Amino acid sequence: MISINDGGIFYTSNCLASSGNWFIKNNGYQTSQFYTVAIDPSVNNDVIVGGLQDNGCWWTNTGTLSNWVSTTLSDGAYTGVQPGTDANGAGFYYFSSQYGVVYRYELDGGGDDDAYRRISPDEETYGFSFINPFALDVADPDVMYMAWAGGVLRHNGLTSINLNDSRNPYSNGWSQFGFTLGGGNHRISSMSVSRQNPTHTLYVGTNSGKIYKFNNANTGNPQEIDISITGMNAGQYISSIAVHPYDGGKLLVTTSNYNTYSIFYSPDGGLSWARVAGNLEEPLAAGVPDLLNGIGAGPSIRSSAIVPTQSGEIYLVGTSVGLYGTTKLDSLNTIWYQQSEDLVGDAIVEYLASRPLDGFVAIGTHGAGVYSVRYNDPNLVSPVEEKVERSFVDFKVFPNPSQGRVQFDALQEEAELSVYDIRGIEVFRTRLNQGDASCDLSTLSSGTYFLSLLGTNPKQVQKLVLK
Repeated sequence: MISINDGGIFYTSNCLASSGNWFIKNNGYQTSQFYTVAIDPSVNNDVIVGGLQDNGCWWTNTGTLSNWVSTTLSDGAYTGVQPGTDANGAGFYYFSSQYGVVYRYELDGGGDDDAYRRISPDEETYGFSFINPFALDVADPDVMYMAWAGGVLRHNGLTSINLNDSRNPYSNGWSQFGFTLGGGNHRISSMSVSRQNPTHTLYVGTNSGKIYKFNNANTGNPQEIDISITGMNAGQYISSIAVHPYDGGKLLVTTSNYNTYSIFYSPDGGLSWARVAGNLEEPLAAGVPDLLNGIGAGPSIRSSAIVPTQSGEIYLVGTSVGLYGTTKLDSLNTIWYQQSEDLVGDAIVEYLASRPLDGFVAIGTHGAGVYSVRYNDPNLVSPVEEKVERSFVDFKVFPNPSQGRVQFDALQEEAELSVYDIRGIEVFRTRLNQGDASCDLSTLSSGTYFLSLLGTNPKQVQKLVLK
């Protein structure tokens, strides 16, 4: 029998036996679906660690093609590296698996463990997410921030934990922020910590579009500051928060939802936000207001990084169609250029980890492996033609203006209709059948609306006036 699953391809010679062995038959088939990657934030070496879907956590210390070392099993999740590993990668690491089980490891230069210990508390007590975020404070290697169902946990004594090879939950030293998420389905989806100017500022994003800032998060009971992006279509799932390593107030934030605006920049710690997705959003049709920018067929944005060089910053985003970069954030006019078309290509880039010392960037993908590059010159962000395909297929809606019932002329396929008011808020949604379809909008108030159709073709938008 052959079994094909998210861990790859497996074979057994006798599936009817009461017990038996399964043999891995990947034989070069890529099954490396990375949730996260991490690097040493302060040392110029080639160490990369990562957590993989159904394949545990892995370690490498070389930038060449070679076998990685398996460190933990189950579903690999968030990983981290304590600053100061040796040139060969010997040092201290953090590996986690599903539902917030986190270990601290001491590894030698070959990736073998000298000692380890589980350092996270009981998962049932804290209701950790399946892939549960944590963040290390680079300015203080003793500090870890960890998401839980109700908010944020902090540990202030990581380096003092005795690595006694225990796999039991560890509750000593963990404290809760007074901040709470408010229950329900609200969860922390991303966490980042400032390194300099200032240090110890924790930024937290949620699966419901909220962003919180905690100054001096490494001590006491820090109070949250709500710096969420206001306005229409600000997004729902905060997929990443990149903090400038030399200026903790400069932020690049991404949302991974489709049909929402996806990339934002703040120069002042969240006091103000600019939309900078540029050509990664589908252009609006003529007459459609800028407030609706983002409801088109742009890619999902999963990850981000800010890489400073001597000649300026490089901004990177990982998307559902590859890695993109730019050296100039110019509001809605920002041009993002695809990176590594020949290697990373159009793979889903789930996670980015970067280091300011040498411009080292680790790129974790879903199903296409891990890549690394050293960005030491902004000119490496090649100004080639952008690769996001654009096409519009008009549809006709009549009568327009309408008393309420509208007709759609000769739809070529089944499509989903969304109706937005002039604020950009979705006020109606339904499915339309192929052919001549109609819809009753008489429950809506008089005014101007924008109708959006989404099928297999890119999304199309038309203006409608209801009397």
